[in-house]
Amino acid sequence: MAQPTNTFYRDPSRGFRQWHRDEIVTENGNGKWVPNPNDLVVDYEQGFFIVTEVDYTTGLSVLTPWVLPESPEEDDNIDVLIGSGPGYPSESYRAFLDTTVTPHTLSPDLRLHYYSSSIASYRVFLGTDISQEHGTVISSFYDNAGNFLGDSIPVEGLANPDTDGEPVKAPMTGYTSEKLDDGELVTVVAYDDSGGVVSEAKLLIQNTKAIRRADASKRYIQSIQLESPFISDADPQVIEFPLNVTVESLPLTGVVNYSDGKKQRLPIDNTRFSLMGLRNYIATETGQQFPMVLAYTLSPDEVSYTLTPTANRRLTLPYTAMTTPVDGAYGVKLFVYPVWVDAVTGYRLEFWLYNLDRQTFYNVTPNIELGVNSAPFNPTLYGATQNLTYAVNLNNVDGKFVPYRHVQNIQLALLARGDQDQDNWVIYPTPGSGNGYGRGYYADLEFVSANSWNLKLDQGLPSKEVWLKTLYDSIEPLVHPDIESVPPVPTHFRVRFLNNTYEYTVDQWDETFVVNNDLEDGELVYIQWIRRNYDTDLQLGISALPVRSTGS
Repeated sequence: MAQPTNTFYRDPSRGFRQWHRDEIVTENGNGKWVPNPNDLVVDYEQGFFIVTEVDYTTGLSVLTPWVLPESPEEDDNIDVLIGSGPGYPSESYRAFLDTTVTPHTLSPDLRLHYYSSSIASYRVFLGTDISQEHGTVISSFYDNAGNFLGDSIPVEGLANPDTDGEPVKAPMTGYTSEKLDDGELVTVVAYDDSGGVVSEAKLLIQNTKAIRRADASKRYIQSIQLESPFISDADPQVIEFPLNVTVESLPLTGVVNYSDGKKQRLPIDNTRFSLMGLRNYIATETGQQFPMVLAYTLSPDEVSYTLTPTANRRLTLPYTAMTTPVDGAYGVKLFVYPVWVDAVTGYRLEFWLYNLDRQTFYNVTPNIELGVNSAPFNPTLYGATQNLTYAVNLNNVDGKFVPYRHVQNIQLALLARGDQDQDNWVIYPTPGSGNGYGRGYYADLEFVSANSWNLKLDQGLPSKEVWLKTLYDSIEPLVHPDIESVPPVPTHFRVRFLNNTYEYTVDQWDETFVVNNDLEDGELVYIQWIRRNYDTDLQLGISALPVRSTGS
């Protein structure tokens, strides 16, 4: 019901109404009713108006003149209503539009015949206006290479025994970029060899997927493929997964190849591309093979003639996953240790990366990323175990690596502040194993003079073998699964301070070393383990010991 507002009535929810101009609110104060947009207003002297804007606060409205459209030509009325063609008043003609491909396929009704040898082509106009000034041509044609040839579409000859050899032609399938609704009117105009108009017919649009010419001139999907640095050189449909690698972390990209030579690269994220079987594959045995299927879901405007889609519009391509002997560069491990900062900040984590090539090592702390769904490290949480996941892209560490994202679970517990004389932290190289490293281990430093400190690393242990088991074996160095059952035994070790590094043989494990200490209590002395061969040093792993100093 209309509600009065000041001196006029308004009702925005009211349906369409027709008003006399004296009834509605105007600037001169006449009328008490506020119309709604699209209402019709009649003025017997000026004609009809459409309400285009309304200010419900003031009641004023904006009126736009409206003229009743002219009726179509009398001889066109039958064609518009029933879509019939000249000479066939009892038949209904359709233009079949398929918008599932780009450009869209436009197929005039094949009952539309031309009985003249001079007819060469036709155009399709939107609506009934075919004038040169205002007519809108929506047809187009392409050659077999996909090149645009213009808006005229050729006609083709038909074999018809009833015509005694007289020429009969029908429109070929063409294309359009327009999306039209069912029942929308188009006009087909035929031209002779010299470009003159010789026939016209009005057709009604019908959207359909049933009638489509499989023409190679349209852009279509030619093939799909998987792109990865781990695709086999010998067989492009074999993926060589390194032994014990986390298969989900490998760089995999889906590629769509189109008939015009263009490519589209998409991630394997189960949206458009998926690699079925990937989650069930574990690369644990050299030579192991496992079938996988690359699947691509067609978008509504895509089509493929060379590959047959499944019922759910998927293109598929089989692949084989094969486990290969590990490339030592990609058999990697992170060694992680908490470094004391101060009482407010707590600890920070330091990350070192070693691999099975054993030729070098990296401090990768700047390259580390927190793993997906992992809780962040709490630097002041004491007495509780923290389960963390970290990742590093090896290509960001060293350009010699392909883009490979190494992911590793880490378990540690902070036991006390680093400036307190008690156990600082414990690291579990294998989460959940219960065999921790770090509890009760220290670098004992005794002050002698300004640049001279006595360093003891023996931890009070009885033998070299026990000492190596305690400080080296317990960090779980990398083991090559094909040729080793235990990690190599180090022959040397380097003691790394902030700015100074000292090297000793393992046989010197229980000696007192004279060093220049530049670390505070709670900070870390690193022990880099080395096996020295006659021509090279193998980098085996790294241990860390909190500093405990006396006498300074």
